[in-house]
Amino acid sequence: MYSLLSNLALRYKFMILGFLALLITIIPTVLFTQSINDSLDNRVARLQGLAPERAIVTAIGLTQKHRGMCARLLNGDASARAPCQALRDQADQAYARTAELIATQSDNDNATETWQSITQEWQDVKALFGSDLPEASRSFEVHTALIRNMLEAARYLLDDFRLSLTSQPDVYQLVQSLFVEMPALTEALGQLRGRGAGQLARGEASVAERSIMEALRIQALGNHRVLEHGLESVMLYHPEMEAALQEPLKTATTQLMQGLSLVKDVILQAQSLEAAPQDYFNTLTSTIEAQLALSDVAVSQLQDQLQHQISDLQQQKWGLLGVLGAGLLLALGLGTIVARAIVRPIHDAVDMARRVADGDLTGRLTVRGRDECAHLARALNEMGEGLTRIVSEVRNGSETIATAAGQIASANMDMSQRTEEQAASLEQTSASTQQIHTTAGRNAEHTREAGDMALSASRTAKESGDLIHGVVATMQAIHQDSDRMSEIISMIDSIAFRTNLLALNASIEAARAGEHGRGFAVVASEVRGLAQRSASAADDIRSLIETSGERVRDGVTQVDQAGSAMQTLQDGIERVAAITDEIRVGSDEQSTGIDQIHQAISQMDDVTQRNAAMVEQTSAAATSLEEQTEILRRLMASFRLQATS
Repeated sequence: MYSLLSNLALRYKFMILGFLALLITIIPTVLFTQSINDSLDNRVARLQGLAPERAIVTAIGLTQKHRGMCARLLNGDASARAPCQALRDQADQAYARTAELIATQSDNDNATETWQSITQEWQDVKALFGSDLPEASRSFEVHTALIRNMLEAARYLLDDFRLSLTSQPDVYQLVQSLFVEMPALTEALGQLRGRGAGQLARGEASVAERSIMEALRIQALGNHRVLEHGLESVMLYHPEMEAALQEPLKTATTQLMQGLSLVKDVILQAQSLEAAPQDYFNTLTSTIEAQLALSDVAVSQLQDQLQHQISDLQQQKWGLLGVLGAGLLLALGLGTIVARAIVRPIHDAVDMARRVADGDLTGRLTVRGRDECAHLARALNEMGEGLTRIVSEVRNGSETIATAAGQIASANMDMSQRTEEQAASLEQTSASTQQIHTTAGRNAEHTREAGDMALSASRTAKESGDLIHGVVATMQAIHQDSDRMSEIISMIDSIAFRTNLLALNASIEAARAGEHGRGFAVVASEVRGLAQRSASAADDIRSLIETSGERVRDGVTQVDQAGSAMQTLQDGIERVAAITDEIRVGSDEQSTGIDQIHQAISQMDDVTQRNAAMVEQTSAAATSLEEQTEILRRLMASFRLQATS
């Protein structure tokens, strides 16, 4: 993974980071949006389910009312015939309306089929009231079975429209109160109304019938308590609903108590059933209608609550998406600006590094701000200035070394030429000495005639011997100076060798540094080349000095031989002092030879002095070379290298 990222350009790395940030943002956003959409779907389904549920409740109420009216009719109340027919017509419309709402609001085919089955049961109930009327008990039984199936269908639709499957306690309480407890309460009241109206129409009620009535009354009270508790809990949870529900709830409770009291007074505790069936029926109907009115108000509140929740969820959804979109646009803009602010200085730094690697140290970066890129640009500028200074000093030092090496070479060439001249002079001295010796042999017989001149020649020969000894001492000093120059050149060669090693190490460390060390490698390579040329020049100088030394040694040997010859000449002159008269002419020739010896010795002395001057120049050049080498060493030491294991 690291190798893959290291091969990617910086802009692609920023794109990867942006994609990861976008992915990290989108995943929870998608999950949250899905959660909101699920909640919206649930609430929309519940809102859509309210209309079918209310239609079923309306159909149940009409069926219950039809059951009670038929009970009056079948128990002898002929006035109930027309209302029964009117209720059947109203119930037909309610069943059709409910079927239409279920078909349009529900995608569940089972719900449609269930309601079609209930509609068919209603048609079967209507068929009982043809030309022949059924018995009262039969009518009540089939009506009650139909209403029971309708209540089951209502509970089934609660699940289908997700009204009973909610984690919201307020919605759950309202649904349970309106679509479970309220239908159960109205069914109990409807049975009390139908059974009681029939009993009052007959004018009698058995003990069993009275027991059933009492059970239904107790059931109605229990249903009402549960309903009242649920609505009060919702009002505590939503105080804004209290103003809308409190008065209908109070009215429904009052009507319920009045209706149940009427049941108790005219049927359960009455000795004889003398109350008018129509009044009883109307009173219980008013009680049921009060409960249904409360249901209508509560359903409206539930509908408003669901619509408010849907609106809030939609606002949350679009608000989140809007904030996310704005945040993504802002992040994209800022990311682009930040990426450019980082990539552009790095590109400039890379360009400058490449120029430095190519040997161009004139480039400088423009420093903006105080961030890491600005620190990098400032450091690269400082590096460029430092490299420029170092390269300038190295260049100047290299030129100085080259000049010093040239001076040394020139001086040594001069010294070589003058040494050759000195050798030629010594050869002339040797020839003159040989001629003097020959002349002295021929003039041996004339020694007595040349007595005075022989003495003078003896003194001259002695002085010449002393001069030759001086020449020998001078040549030995030149030989020692040549050895000293060889040592100096060896030291220069050693310094050049160490400089070469240091430059080689610097090149190796610069190569390890990679792209950033390419400039240092170029400088170290140049220094290494200069050190190698210095070492080569030192070797040439040493070779020349060794050749000169060998020739000086030959000259010393020859001068020693000349000294011995002069000593022999002096002895011969002393031996022929008695016959100096005979060698007077030879003495003249000897004087001429001695003059030539004197000139040769003078020339050798002049050459020796010039050689000494050149030795001094060589020493000064060697000292300058040593100083420049030390500067090169300090410059190389200024490079900061990695520690080698």
